[in-house]
Amino acid sequence: MQEVFSSTKIKYGSKKKIKILFNQLYAYAMKNDIISKDYSKYIDIGKNTEENTRKPFTNKEIERLWDLLDENDWIDTILILIYTGFRIGELLEIKNSDIDLKIESLKVD
Repeated sequence: MQEVFSSTKIKYGSKKKIKILFNQLYAYAMKNDIISKDYSKYIDIGKNTEENTRKPFTNKEIERLWDLLDENDWIDTILILIYTGFRIGELLEIKNSDIDLKIESLKVD
C-alpha cells in the first residue's frame, strides 16, 4: 500500500481522503473478523507541501462587484459567498425557511 501512495502523482488532499477510506475499510474488516491487523495505520502520505494559490478578494474588487451588481445575475451570489464564508455547496443547501428577514438572520445546520 505504501508503494501506491509513494509512487502516485495525486495531490496531498486526495491522498489524505484515500487514507481515510483505507482506515474505514480496515476498521470494518477488523470489526467483522476478516483481518487481524490494521495496516492502514502505517501508511505515510507525507506532509502537505502544496502552496495555497487562493487569495481573498481585495476591498477594491468587492467594491467593483457592488458597482456591477445590477449588470450580472451571479454577482449577488458571489457577494453572499464572500460575506458569509459559505462554500458553494453550503449555500445551495439553504432553504427559504432558513432565512428570517424580520430579524435579519440565517439558520445554518
